[in-house]
Amino acid sequence: MRIPRVVDIFNEDEIRCVEIYPLEEWLRGMVDYDVPDETLAALLFNRGIRKLSPASEISARDRELCYADLLMWLSGSSIKTGGEMESDNGWQHQKSSKNVSNRKELERRAMAIYGKYDDPRSKERRRTIIKPIYG
Repeated sequence: MRIPRVVDIFNEDEIRCVEIYPLEEWLRGMVDYDVPDETLAALLFNRGIRKLSPASEISARDRELCYADLLMWLSGSSIKTGGEMESDNGWQHQKSSKNVSNRKELERRAMAIYGKYDDPRSKERRRTIIKPIYG
């Protein structure tokens, strides 16, 4: 589900339609993965940002920190999409498959943003536990 971008503003003299660009859509535009609405809502909640807040009204710092949070979520997610088949009246198209493969790079980029703003998460270290497959 995509977030609506048009808001009606009522005034005594006029009704105007203004297009907004919510932070959720900005975040989706920054990555090439389908991110669930619930994930974006949780990331914004953790930063104290209301849903559907216009990206232009959020400071560059907060936008970038939300982006870093999203990169960290992606680095730990199990997103894998199979190529969906679309067809219409004999026309067919298969979307490409996607998989989060470069997790360390996503985490490195996020940590650089956290460090830039001296965010507490810049001091966190994620441990990787490797389980033996035999045994």
